[in-house]
Amino acid sequence: MTLRERTLVASTRPDGKIFVLHKGDKLRAWIFPDYKILLDAICKSCGDRFPGFHPVLNMVFIVLEGKQLRRFFRIARTYEVN
Repeated sequence: MTLRERTLVASTRPDGKIFVLHKGDKLRAWIFPDYKILLDAICKSCGDRFPGFHPVLNMVFIVLEGKQLRRFFRIARTYEVN
């Protein structure tokens, strides 16, 4: 899995909700009510391994390992935009 496939991009929308985007084999998106819920989902998916957080302007790039990313997809399913 390449670095691009393991990266999530998070940004705050004007209404205060958090928009998360993943561009892998298909485009996936989630809308979280606030950062606390997003961070809880990331912490649950990562376990004892800390992910890479890289803030750039008004976005945060979150780099996960392959197994962590699959867990994140499963945990964050309720917030996924179809």
